Amino acid sequence: MGQQHIPFTSEQSDTLLATGRAMRAAAGLAVAKALVEFGSGVVSGLQQGGDNLGTVLVQAGKGCVGTLLAGVFAFMLFKAATALDTVVHTDTDDQANLVEAIRQIRNVFMLKIVLLLVGLVFACLLGVGAAALAG
Repeated sequence: MGQQHIPFTSEQSDTLLATGRAMRAAAGLAVAKALVEFGSGVVSGLQQGGDNLGTVLVQAGKGCVGTLLAGVFAFMLFKAATALDTVVHTDTDDQANLVEAIRQIRNVFMLKIVLLLVGLVFACLLGVGAAALAG
């Protein structure tokens, strides 16, 4: 049984398109925020380290990681938005395109979960280390 067109009402199509626009806006804003943070890190490194290239590179490196992650999130959100647009603007493979959009959204959440868990473990390790040093 092949993929087929799923008939949507005008309101449902508008909702899918609006969701795609919201995903693109979130992706664009995330990248813009990451670029500002990267620039801020470089400026902060220059202010803190002055002539110390190591301090500048550490601050810039922190910004690079954030910018890279924002780019990955943006890429996944753009793919999901494109899949939703394809559902609305074509009459074939709607099911496959909806599944692709949901897959990309799931990937965004899974990556966020992994990053949150890594951050939580890192914070716990820092807390244990600080307690050991203080005690």
